[in-house]
Amino acid sequence: MKKKFKINIFDIFIILILLLLAFLLINRKNIKSSIGKEAKRTVIITAEAKDNITRDSIKDLKPGDKLFAQETFQDGEIISVDIQARKNELVKTNGDIIVVDDAELVNPIVKIKANVNYTGPYMSLGGQEIKAGVDMYVKTKDHAYLGYITNVEEVDENNR
Repeated sequence: MKKKFKINIFDIFIILILLLLAFLLINRKNIKSSIGKEAKRTVIITAEAKDNITRDSIKDLKPGDKLFAQETFQDGEIISVDIQARKNELVKTNGDIIVVDDAELVNPIVKIKANVNYTGPYMSLGGQEIKAGVDMYVKTKDHAYLGYITNVEEVDENNR
């Protein structure tokens, strides 16, 4: 008696897996080069202070200061510093709420021009994620404070 060769679903599944592995083996260089490609982009980051900061502690913060992280200078520098008085809400005896400027505490708003590492949807500078609404340590050689990013805009180098 002669046995017939029958192909069942399990055999088809094994053949498809072998074809897929052969395809991946042949095209591994193309697949590796497209995954995790890191590019540099120039962005302007606007960051506000999250902590209570006194006027004396940041009086020397100025445009041109380089960012500092991981014991080295980063590829970013402060391009403008706007120091505004911190707003406090006070309640009067009659229940009215008024907003007054604090005499000691300030809210620095810093604009930073930086070349960030861009990988897919993720931007980073000195190990920190760059995205609006995320905390960021604004650290220079002489100053450091915790802030949060309010705006990130990409700079088109060809138009500037």
